[in-house]
Amino acid sequence: MRTAFFLVVAICIAICAADEWPLVPPPGFDEKGGYFLSFFTNAAYIAFPILPWEIFILLPLLYAYFIEKPGEKLTNNRLLVGFTYWGGIYGGVVHTVAVLAVFSGLLTVNPGVNEQRGICTALPKPSADGPWCILMTIHALTAWPMGLWFLYKIYKEKKKYGSWFTWAGEKGEVKSSLYFRGGFFFTNLGVSGMTPYYGEMATIGGEIFNGKGAYSGTTWGTFWYDGRGYLEYLNYVVWFLMGLYFFAKFAMGTKPAAVGITSIA
Repeated sequence: MRTAFFLVVAICIAICAADEWPLVPPPGFDEKGGYFLSFFTNAAYIAFPILPWEIFILLPLLYAYFIEKPGEKLTNNRLLVGFTYWGGIYGGVVHTVAVLAVFSGLLTVNPGVNEQRGICTALPKPSADGPWCILMTIHALTAWPMGLWFLYKIYKEKKKYGSWFTWAGEKGEVKSSLYFRGGFFFTNLGVSGMTPYYGEMATIGGEIFNGKGAYSGTTWGTFWYDGRGYLEYLNYVVWFLMGLYFFAKFAMGTKPAAVGITSIA
C-alpha cells in the first residue's frame, strides 16, 4: 500500500511538471519553462474546481457551536488542536502552493501577473478587463502569512507541551485561544477571498455569478451546477462575518498572552 501511494505521488509530480499537460487543456504557464514551479501552477489548476464550498460555508458555524458545546470526545482542547492544524494546512500549506504559482509567473520569461502568468493560469479571469489576476495574487499573499502563523503555533506548542497533538494550557485560556484563532483565520480569508469578486463586480456586475462559479467552472469543473458562484462568494461573506464574531468574543474579556500575541509582537 505504501509503495502504491508513493508511486501515485511520483506519477502525479511527473505529469504536473511536464512541459505539455497530457490530461486536460493546459494552464498557461510558460511553455519554455518546464521548471519545478510549473508543478504548483498545475496543482492549483486541479484543486480550484474541487474545493468543497458546500462544506466550507458551514465550518465557522460548526466551530462556534462546538466552542460553546464541547463534548467528551471533542473537547475544547482537542478542537483547538484540530483547528490549529486546519489553519496551518489550509492557510499555510495550500496557500504556499498558491504563492508558488504566483512566483511561477514572476520567475519566467516575460514575467507578469496576468492570464498567461501566475495564478491566473490555474484560475482564469472571469472578464477580459477585470482585476481578477492581481486581486487573486493579493489574496494568496495575504492568506499565506496567516497560515504560516498557524504552522508556527503548531511547532511552538509541540515544543511547549511535548506532543504534536496536545494543548495543555490553562483551562481558562482555551476559549480565548479558540476565539482568537477563529477570528484570525476567518477574517483574513473572508476579506482577501471576497476582494477578487468585488473587483469583477465593478467591471461586469452580477455576471461574475453566472455559470458554475469563478472558482468551480472556469476550467475543467464543468460538472458543477449553475449558480455555484453565489455559494463561493457567500462562503467568504460568512467567513468574514463569523471572523468578526470570533474577534468580538475574544475581545470581551480574554488574555492576550493566551494566544501568543506577546510572543510574536
